Amino acid sequence: MDTKNTIHGTRMNLKQTLRCGNLRGFTLVELVVTIAIIAILSTIGFASIGWYFAGARDGVRLADMKNIYGQMNISLGKTGEFPIPENYTTVTLSGGMISYQWTAGRTVLDTIGFEGAGRDPKDDLYYTYSINAKKSKAQILVYFEEFDVKKLSNLPSFVPEAFVANVVDYTNRIPGTMGKKIGILLDSITSAPIYNTAIDVATTTTPYTVYFDNTTEATGTGDVLTISFLTNSISSPVAVIAPVGTFSLSSTSVPTGTAVNITNTCTSSPTSYTSSDTTIATISGTGITTLKEGTTSIIPIGGSCADITPKTLTVTFACGVSTVADSDTHIYATVAIGAACWMKTNFRSTKTPTGGALLSSTKSANGSTGNDATYGLLYKWSTIMNGSTTEWTQWICPTGWHIPTNTQVLTYTLIPTGAELAGTYDGTSYVDFNIDSYLWSSKSDYSINNYNGSAWVEKTKTLSDYFSLRCLRN
Repeated sequence: MDTKNTIHGTRMNLKQTLRCGNLRGFTLVELVVTIAIIAILSTIGFASIGWYFAGARDGVRLADMKNIYGQMNISLGKTGEFPIPENYTTVTLSGGMISYQWTAGRTVLDTIGFEGAGRDPKDDLYYTYSINAKKSKAQILVYFEEFDVKKLSNLPSFVPEAFVANVVDYTNRIPGTMGKKIGILLDSITSAPIYNTAIDVATTTTPYTVYFDNTTEATGTGDVLTISFLTNSISSPVAVIAPVGTFSLSSTSVPTGTAVNITNTCTSSPTSYTSSDTTIATISGTGITTLKEGTTSIIPIGGSCADITPKTLTVTFACGVSTVADSDTHIYATVAIGAACWMKTNFRSTKTPTGGALLSSTKSANGSTGNDATYGLLYKWSTIMNGSTTEWTQWICPTGWHIPTNTQVLTYTLIPTGAELAGTYDGTSYVDFNIDSYLWSSKSDYSINNYNGSAWVEKTKTLSDYFSLRCLRN
């Protein structure tokens, strides 16, 4: 339809009618037809304007892409390398650098001497830009608009797309590239460019879409991306320099309480170290604090070492520092007396070393369970020996410990200082609480040793008596 001629003809007919004095009013039908014609002409005009703006913007994008890429190559000839994108993403393949990616921002544009705006005419955002690891090749990506001719049914829909709020929706745009096939990564869901991060395409579990040119793309994670880069990209990964060195411990076996230091000869030092069992050893910086006997692995975190194998640290028992637990999880401090290592307090387990029941019940010092934590429990001899008559037996003591012999009690037992004075239960009453200490030995005549205030004295008691027990380390 020739819109201009139609309107002009309508005006001429109106003038001629006025001259002839043959003026009359519009009928209702004529009025409706006239409004319909105006609506159709308006629709054509708005649709044409909408097409013009979208097409014009794509024209600006194409021109910008050509001009920026051309200016970059001129700059390359002068400086020998492309400028690094701003807020870039590093793209690697199995640790080998592939490219730097993000925007040809104002700093980049000034560097190459580009004086134009260099921004998307609709989004006002800089264009996405990528260079290879050697900075010798470049690729630019822009988002062209996709628009369809739609059947419009009411006036509000006449408003062209150019006048809608400026919201970037990359899913409705068509990526277009220029330059070398380096590979530009986009979010596989939103199609937005990736920036300000680090991605190794061989190990990533996040899906990305990579554009190599206008006809070559791939979407996926690790293996898919790896194959696509190896097949399509002309930017071969720069070989990763093999790390050297290892980390070591000042000692791999130490008594509890002994400090251990960590050193390394790595290409770059680990950022931290961890202990696989923090009940055995803890780490602060490069210093290890040993807490109890056992083994733990010391593991480096970060850094670049040729040998990152965890190192095993063995912590051995140290009497006076280490503790020991019974099957009730009571913890006993230890004390060295001569060549012997004793529990520092009286025993108070109500179970066998394997968690079973004892042969007979126990008694509390002075008949009060409130004394158990301080004074330990009182036992029959048959209970601590489980019916055995053999000296140096473990029976009720924890693994690695035993019921002392009579000689060991007399020779190495510490002098009571108060908490050991649990007294005894003679089968009918509690006696000597906070006055005397009585310790069982494994001697078969039910020998106990009584501290009478100045020395240990051997005594023989009956099977029904209850006395204290102190275990001795093997």
